Amino acid sequence: MKGKILNLIFFIVALKGMLIGVYHLYLPVHWQWEAGLKETPEILRWALFALNDMWSVIIILLHALLLFFFRKGSEIRRYYLGLFLAIYWLFHAIIISINPIPMPLQLQWMLVILISMPYFQSLILAIGAWSTRSKLKNNL
Repeated sequence: MKGKILNLIFFIVALKGMLIGVYHLYLPVHWQWEAGLKETPEILRWALFALNDMWSVIIILLHALLLFFFRKGSEIRRYYLGLFLAIYWLFHAIIISINPIPMPLQLQWMLVILISMPYFQSLILAIGAWSTRSKLKNNL
């Protein structure tokens, strides 16, 4: 039972990672980046949008790959990719803890959620990778 619950949580976190990537594709429209960047040189606007798009696609693909490994039972690949993503999200969490996302005053309360989400993502991915590691050890 414990393994099924852990697998479900791991699956949800991998799916959540994909949804974060999808939301980031919409983020520039939602936060009206274009309106705020009118005075910015065109090459910098292009770079910002391109960077956001590429980051979004990479996050979607890596989490989709993790879900694929999850379904196909590729435990060694799931372990290494889960570990890599756990380290990535931990690094992301530390960076935004040190340098928080600028938020309007009325949305400052959201910082707690936005800063804690990557820590949670990292923790669950690390637990998932760790549980896969123990299965790998038993198979050797």
